[in-house]
Amino acid sequence: WSVAVFPDGRRVVSGSDSDDGTVKVWDAATGECVATLAGHSKGVWSVAVFPDGRRVVSGSEDNTVKVWDAATGECVATLAGHSNDVFAVAVFPDGRRVVSGADDNTVKVWDTATGECVATLAGHSNRVTSVAVFPDGRRVVSGSNDVTVKVWDAATGECVATLAGHSPRRFGLGAVHCVAVFPDGRHVVSGAGDAMVKVWDAATGKCVATLAGHSERVNSVAVFFNGRRVVSGSDDGTVKVWDAATGECVATLGQSDCVSSVAVFPDGRRVVSGSSDKTVKVWDAATGECVATLAGHSGEVKSVAVFPDGRRVVSGSKDETVKVWDVATGECVATLAGHSGTVWRGVKSVAVFPDGRRVVSGSYDETVKVWDAATGECVATLAGHSNTVKSVAVFPDGRRVVSGADDETVKVWDAATGECVATLAGHSNTVTSVAVFPDGRRVVSASSDNTVKVWDAATGECVATLCGHEKTVTSVAVFPDGRRVVSGSDDKKVKVWDAATGECVATLSGTSYAVDGVAVFPDGRRVVSGSFDNTVKVWG
Repeated sequence: WSVAVFPDGRRVVSGSDSDDGTVKVWDAATGECVATLAGHSKGVWSVAVFPDGRRVVSGSEDNTVKVWDAATGECVATLAGHSNDVFAVAVFPDGRRVVSGADDNTVKVWDTATGECVATLAGHSNRVTSVAVFPDGRRVVSGSNDVTVKVWDAATGECVATLAGHSPRRFGLGAVHCVAVFPDGRHVVSGAGDAMVKVWDAATGKCVATLAGHSERVNSVAVFFNGRRVVSGSDDGTVKVWDAATGECVATLGQSDCVSSVAVFPDGRRVVSGSSDKTVKVWDAATGECVATLAGHSGEVKSVAVFPDGRRVVSGSKDETVKVWDVATGECVATLAGHSGTVWRGVKSVAVFPDGRRVVSGSYDETVKVWDAATGECVATLAGHSNTVKSVAVFPDGRRVVSGADDETVKVWDAATGECVATLAGHSNTVTSVAVFPDGRRVVSASSDNTVKVWDAATGECVATLCGHEKTVTSVAVFPDGRRVVSGSDDKKVKVWDAATGECVATLSGTSYAVDGVAVFPDGRRVVSGSFDNTVKVWG
């Protein structure tokens, strides 16, 4: 639920909604958990670090605030007095006091040495969701579900300003979810359920800027050290950087909706992703920087693939088209139209032939189509599935295509004649993904029956069933050496399997929502995944 960075930038502290009630300290360089602070009896809503970096404070669902020794993990103080969940905590610049906001509609100031509550700031008419302290330590600011921001005199407890202007009409209550103070102490910034970020004059209470651009509620805001820019995070899946003076959005980081498909470029230096935000993005695999956004689809992008020369990308969308893109220019160089549907519409999957001359697509219209990538002409329609075709792949020799569908079958097709040469039956639910081994002798499939199956492409025999996922397996890929398979699942996990034994040799956990796409880098040393949490992750 909350993270904070230590003053030296070497460690990060996090609080979680997990019922184990723990706070964790992480090494920012290695990603290793270096301390677990245990003592809360319920989930932790908020964490903050003291200015000296020696202590951490946390607020919890158990109605308490705890102060911890960051080195030993020992709880050095428990501050009790709130009558409901503590949603927010912050530390005064001198480190002698802590402020907390809670579901009991109050803000409390605590003496960290004695554990005594030295002030209760009452005035909000609904839960307090966020708190921050001014740089001089004389004032506190709070945000609330009553849709207001309040500035308080920390010594007297008096409310000196109420900042009203966020709208309660969008996304539920329109609550103010986050507040922060500018380094000069003259301005306050807030983010709310109305999807707006607002900058306020702390003395007059006047709104001096409204930063509009998010499409869903704003959950987090922070101010750059120089006070010139503001950064915000939203439920729309994006992080935005704003010029505080002009209100202009100067950068948007991340996809703005779930990532449905990923693929790796042949050189291993870039990754491409397709998203429900209707865009295709190309990323630098080393830096994580988005180097190109390919926009043009009018529906969700369900699948992406890269041409062998790495110069072009192909995407399939719910707008019923397949698009070929020039990666260097970002231009759409071909639109392949021909799939059609009745109730369900769109292209679900795409793949590229090894020679780069043809593209194959699978659709909600129950067909597989082969296209000439240069002319955009449909050169073959492979019909035989009785439900949505969820996935397609091409054999290394380019002579055959494999598809998986909602009809629970995997089909192998002759790409030249369009004839179905094998039907691989054995899954008990939708086949969500298919891939071909590098030698072309085996096919692997994933299914909503929670399993991955390996098939002999010649005989149609299932030679291995890989069990271990707890929910639908959404995607599979094969390592370049053909010895391992990787899968992604709705259980939020990525698993690596020994293709010969069927043994799970690694489980990669770290996404907060279902994994919808996986791919392997050409060197076989890394895996990339795309998730409904709007992220693309690269795993070593």
